[in-house]
Amino acid sequence: MAEVTAALRARYPQHADLIPRDVLSAIDATELLDRLDEAAQLLDKALATPSPVLDRGYRDQARRVLAAQPRELTEARAAAWLAKAEGAHTPQYAETCRAEAEAIRSANPPAPRRPRTAEPPAAPPRPRATPIPALTPAQGREPVTRAWLDARVKAEVVHARERAGDVLLKVVR
Repeated sequence: MAEVTAALRARYPQHADLIPRDVLSAIDATELLDRLDEAAQLLDKALATPSPVLDRGYRDQARRVLAAQPRELTEARAAAWLAKAEGAHTPQYAETCRAEAEAIRSANPPAPRRPRTAEPPAAPPRPRATPIPALTPAQGREPVTRAWLDARVKAEVVHARERAGDVLLKVVR
């Protein structure tokens, strides 16, 4: 069930109250936003056109989009008529069924689905940094110097290469 909030009323002041209550109770928030966006876009087109005929057409289309039945209901009703057309015994009845499906769709024009960006998930809390005991001298008495750090890094590199060599030997065998 969609709800027209104060924020939506502020963003779409001319359109928020044009959606019937029974339609509001049958659509979700995404479809509501799609309808309001489409109506706003049609109103912008109406304001930009110099032709009064096009202006009226855009405004009427915006009203029909806002007052249309839910997408799912409209498509289900149209699909039922198309299924009847598929099973029709005469071409005239099939054409009548297809025309009825088209009439349902034109009476309830759906707003195009617009991609909505979801809120990014909250980042997990970052763990606090803890001191790495490997970077402290073994005795704990001598200070960490550049020479001690260089020696430690070289030892780690040699150890890593030995492990990599062992892995290579296992893979080759």
